[in-house]
Amino acid sequence: MTKVRNNYEYVHNKPSDSSGLMLNRDNAREDGINNVIADTMFNVSNTVVPGGVDLSMTNGFRFGDTILSANQVSPGQIFSDGRTAGDITLRDLFALFPVSPGVAVAEFSGARIKSDLEVVLSAVYNRNPFLHGEALDRICRTSGGSNHLFFELADADDYSSSISLVPAVNTEAIITGPRVKQVLPDRFVHPVHMMRRYLDSLPGRTVTAADTALGRIQTVDSTRVGNPQVPAPVSKIDPTLIQPPEGAGPKFFSGIIGNSRAKH
Repeated sequence: MTKVRNNYEYVHNKPSDSSGLMLNRDNAREDGINNVIADTMFNVSNTVVPGGVDLSMTNGFRFGDTILSANQVSPGQIFSDGRTAGDITLRDLFALFPVSPGVAVAEFSGARIKSDLEVVLSAVYNRNPFLHGEALDRICRTSGGSNHLFFELADADDYSSSISLVPAVNTEAIITGPRVKQVLPDRFVHPVHMMRRYLDSLPGRTVTAADTALGRIQTVDSTRVGNPQVPAPVSKIDPTLIQPPEGAGPKFFSGIIGNSRAKH
């Protein structure tokens, strides 16, 4: 049990002020957890890819995975697995990435990135109910890149071991009927490996408010010359509907404990 217990004692999410810092994924535009994930992929990739990378984005489906800071529960309260509020555990990291491919880098044109963003935004905000909320297999697909290289660990049992870039094991006729060829290297890097490396690199292994600060995504009016910045839209959608623009759907999906939210 010692090994399992140590896996839970991972890193503390300490508040930067008296209000505390809760890591929550509850907004379709921008939120703290996705900012940390994007920073993770960007920073770790820059230590691996010669010359660095230009961009890191995430369009995942991590609604409702909340990590409470130490002052958001009663003093001394612990969870059934023995951790305290503020701990970021392996369970939390795998909850963020329940289904995930191996980490890779590729070259994308600006036009392709814009096209992919339009597809995702249309799925979330399209007023046509037949186009709103398109299937996940298309929305979460990343295509159009070239020169893919995969991250490979020197030691599959040590997430902190050195990482090298390798080509795909197979690139042609990957799926032929029931037969599927291997693409990833044997010691491929999983996003949880990346998260652990990044969290280890933070001062005190602690996520702060500065690390998750919102405001990276700006709302603009693309119908006007120069795309001037405008205030973010305020949703008038019934908050009990699934995935309104500002959240994940019904209140009990929010992961927030409070009088204004359903208990869970």
